[in-house]
Amino acid sequence: MPESSRTVRQLWWTFTFAWLLVLVITVSPLLGTPMSSGHRAVTLANLALIAGIYLWLTLSAAPPSAALDDDVPRAPRRRVAGVIFLAALVIPLVLLVPEGGMWWHVSYAVIAAGLLLPPQLAGAAILVFVAGALLGARLVTGRLDLRLLIELAIGGAAMAVRHLTIIVDELRAAREELAHRAADAERLRIARDLHDLLGHSLSLVALKSELAGRLLPTDPTAAAREISDIERSARRALRQVRDAVAGYRQPTLNGALSAARELLAASGIRLSVRAAASDLPPAADGLLAWTVREGVTNVIRHSRASSCSVSMQRSAASACVRIEDDGDGISPTAIVEGSGLAGLRERCAALGASLETERLALGFALSVDVPLALGSESER
Repeated sequence: MPESSRTVRQLWWTFTFAWLLVLVITVSPLLGTPMSSGHRAVTLANLALIAGIYLWLTLSAAPPSAALDDDVPRAPRRRVAGVIFLAALVIPLVLLVPEGGMWWHVSYAVIAAGLLLPPQLAGAAILVFVAGALLGARLVTGRLDLRLLIELAIGGAAMAVRHLTIIVDELRAAREELAHRAADAERLRIARDLHDLLGHSLSLVALKSELAGRLLPTDPTAAAREISDIERSARRALRQVRDAVAGYRQPTLNGALSAARELLAASGIRLSVRAAASDLPPAADGLLAWTVREGVTNVIRHSRASSCSVSMQRSAASACVRIEDDGDGISPTAIVEGSGLAGLRERCAALGASLETERLALGFALSVDVPLALGSESER
């Protein structure tokens, strides 16, 4: 049981049992009051019945064993009937001992109503019980005992304990939901990052492996260089995957452009870069780096292009990267539905950036425009 639930349960039990002291105050002088043994036995039995029903009602609803609901129509009929019956038991007790101040025992019905019933129903029941006790005391003793108005404060305290119980239960449920959402978000982050990292790195490994295979019969030295590059790429990919899982990895635009040059050169695609040298906020720089990674990877996989261009523009308010190719193999629909672009869209949404894809007369274009102010705020 969580610590918060344990604390509220202890408060509920302490509040419930503390009011049994009223019985001790009643029973002690009752034993010294002159009356027949049968009369005394019936009176004590009535008090025991009140205490038993009171404990059964309140302890059965102690958190977290029973859920409490503030909806009046959902109030369990068993609880409503039990509270009414508990209040009705005060009447024979008063008839048995008219001068014994037995009207104070309506407090058990008041407490049970405050703990068990929704606020509107509980408030109405408490008012009825207190008004009934005042009127009954006036009829029996001929005087109005205003001290019974303290029962209103007792009922309010019981309602406060109930409200606290509901609030703690809602906070616990919300905390559990947030924990589940955080775990889901982390799984999605890792899946997205691994896709982006491995898609790029494995494409490079595959291309260099093919190139090394072609060079091996005619130029073993060049093939050895390509194999060495494959080893470095694999080690770099392994390091990036470890960083992604640990949550520390953040690519840079310059690093992504360097990797793009290497990857496109290995695949025989010419690259033209028009990037304005600038110092971008880390979040914006990282998003544009992911854009270059995803765009270049898709060019190699799908476009059948012979050339590719990466251009960057920056203004005071935003920075934009655009990747174009001259191929004919990319379908805009296929790209939009890809998991790589879906991950990039998630990154853009997190920074308030916009992502656009465009089918050109010859080729395809992917561009991302990120507000620099939002990119800076996300890092703080």
